[in-house]
Amino acid sequence: GFAVLHVDGGARGVPGPAAIGYLLDDAAGVRLAEHAEAIGTTSAAEAEYRALLAGLTCAYELGVDRVTARSDSRLLIAHVSGERSIRSPRLLALEADISDWRMRIGTVVFEWIPAAANGEAHRLVAQALESAAK
Repeated sequence: GFAVLHVDGGARGVPGPAAIGYLLDDAAGVRLAEHAEAIGTTSAAEAEYRALLAGLTCAYELGVDRVTARSDSRLLIAHVSGERSIRSPRLLALEADISDWRMRIGTVVFEWIPAAANGEAHRLVAQALESAAK
């Protein structure tokens, strides 16, 4: 089936405490999965990649074979779409994993969306960061 994946990652500092969040909805808008977690200390860019990787893994495990993956990170979308080259070895390794899951799923389309349209995923990241700080 088809699903829409919203992903977000963030860090408080460069690097700093980081978290990921994703939401996976089917074509009718029914929530299939929602996840948030603190991921330790890293950069915001790495957190964005790790959120996408986690969301694609979940989509595959749920049997989804067509995904529209949305993020408000222009850098992430440009990198995974092949519009910009990746220089960081850590991000290159994560992109390779993302590419692997993309192939397993079948069809994955990446879309940039404004931050205002990614509020739920952003909220999950903020909640995970708050929980980790306590």
